[in-house]
Amino acid sequence: MRFMAASYLRRGYRVYDLYLYRYITSVAVETLIRRVRLDAGLTQAELAARLQTTQSAIARLERPGANPRMDTLVRLMQASGHRLEMSATQALPEVDETLIATQLRLSPAERVAQFEDAYAGAREVALAGARSRGELA
Repeated sequence: MRFMAASYLRRGYRVYDLYLYRYITSVAVETLIRRVRLDAGLTQAELAARLQTTQSAIARLERPGANPRMDTLVRLMQASGHRLEMSATQALPEVDETLIATQLRLSPAERVAQFEDAYAGAREVALAGARSRGELA
C-alpha cells in the first residue's frame, strides 16, 4: 500500500522527489504521519488540538508499529492540509514463470537429462573447490 500527500504536487516537487516520497512512506505509516505534520509546520500538540485529541495520542501514532484506522489517517491528513491517496498494484510473481513454462515443454526424459548435466557441472565445481582448499589429493 502506498500513501502520498497530494499537496507535494502543488509545491513543485519533481517526479523523482515524489517517487522517493512514495517509496519512503510506503514503508511505515508512522513516518508518513510525522512527515506530513512537520511539513504542515505543526507540533504534536497543535495537530492534536485540530483533531480534538491529545498530544500523547499523536505521539503514539508516530511511534514505530503504529496501526491507525483508515478514517484516522484521513482525518489526520485533512487536519494537516494534505489529502490521502492510496493505490494497490498487482504483486509480481516470486519466480520466473517463463522458466517453469520452458521446463514443462520438455519431455520427462529431456528434463532428467538436463538435471543430470546440471548435477555433473555442480559436482565439478564442488570438486574444484575441494581441491583448491587442499581437501583432495
